[in-house]
Amino acid sequence: GEVNDPLPIYHAIGMFTGESLFPGFGRDVVAVTVASGAGLLAVVASGHPRNIVAINSSPDASTDATFTLPGVAGAAVAVWQKNPAHRDVVRLAATRVADGKFSYRLEPYTVTTFVLTPEAGQN
Repeated sequence: GEVNDPLPIYHAIGMFTGESLFPGFGRDVVAVTVASGAGLLAVVASGHPRNIVAINSSPDASTDATFTLPGVAGAAVAVWQKNPAHRDVVRLAATRVADGKFSYRLEPYTVTTFVLTPEAGQN
């Protein structure tokens, strides 16, 4: 890389700060339940804004993760990710929370931030 290119830790921290691309991680940690198969998955969630940061630190195992969110019946979910294919954070296809759940495939060595926008009438 170039001399002034950010180190990988810059983008790892950016998945929490938002790097001026998306709302940063909130001040309150909230409950989220995750069911997944393979992979080495670590997940943390915040309220106000509602963000979920998921880290698959496995070098070779993808995992299909299902997130269960207490108190969120429906929401739009913007997906941002740092992955081996892209030096910078990229926006991926959005998804939706339905009936308090959503699923997403997390590839190896990825950090993914899900930014939730609850449907009207929800907090």
